[in-house]
Formats: sequence, C-alpha cells, structure tokens
Amino acid sequence: MASLTWLIGTSFWFLYAASCCSACQITIDNVGAYTLGPSGDSPWLKGGPFSFLFDSKWRSTDDGTLNFTGPVTISAGKDELSQYNSRSLKMAAGGVSMVAEVRTYPEYPGVVIFIQRFPQGLLGSRFEANKTNTAFPTFQMTSTEADLGYLSYGGMMLGDYAKSFGM
Repeated sequence: MASLTWLIGTSFWFLYAASCCSACQITIDNVGAYTLGPSGDSPWLKGGPFSFLFDSKWRSTDDGTLNFTGPVTISAGKDELSQYNSRSLKMAAGGVSMVAEVRTYPEYPGVVIFIQRFPQGLLGSRFEANKTNTAFPTFQMTSTEADLGYLSYGGMMLGDYAKSFGM
C-alpha cells in the first residue's frame, strides 16, 4: 500500500513524497503522462492533469489552457536527502511558467518526491484560504484500483477539517 505525505515549501514550491513498500518506479513521457507503482509490478497510479489558478482562471493541461513548452529534461543532483535522479517538464499559460519535477533516490528506492515551481511566481492566484491553487501531482482513481485507498487533506492548515478518504 502506498502512503502519501504532503510537505509545503516556500516560494510556490510544493513537495509531495510518495513511499511504496518496496522500490518505487515512476515513468513520465514528453506529453506529461506519468505512472507510479512498485518496481517490477503494474503501476498503481496513473497521473492526472497539471493545473494552476492564475488571473482568477484555472489553467490545465486537460483543457489545453496550460501547454508543455519542451521535452522531459533528465538530470541528477544532490539535495538534503541524498543523491537523486530527476525528470522535469516545463509548461506555460498566460505568461506564467510552471516546472514540474519528479525525483527518485537510489539510496532510498521507496521514495519519490514531486516538486512544482513557478520561476516567476504566481501572482493573481489568490483564491479561498482553504482551497488549493495548484495541482501536481494528481492521480486518476478508477474502479480497477479497488485495493488502493487514499487520504486527501484539505481545509485549515492541511487537514484540520475537510479530509476525505476512500477505497
């Protein structure tokens, strides 16, 4: 069973860490399709659209208002956790750039970190305090994932109220 942890950074950085019970495998292609699951097994989760709120409107890869601006960039580096391998996608809408990055860690094969950055910031994104302004990663849940559960935090400071869960 996968567990999801949401960590918030600063300057419009949002980090999500997914931990599988064994080594995680993530695939991502040049049109933003991604899957996540245990290494050597069928993917558990299929990625959904990328999106963010800007100028009081949702921009999304789902409806074409957010577009990819180049192929996947593959790189490596080191952060506070360890050495990592990275795959990044760049997108733009309405003069705003978004970079979505996925990091895997050879030293910690069960950890995948999702990062989203807005290099020029995301002005005009103020919404309601208890609603999200950006969406990455998102995962599509279908009836074929009957054995997977989920927990979604929402509301007052990441889960004080408005939680949802299901199987």
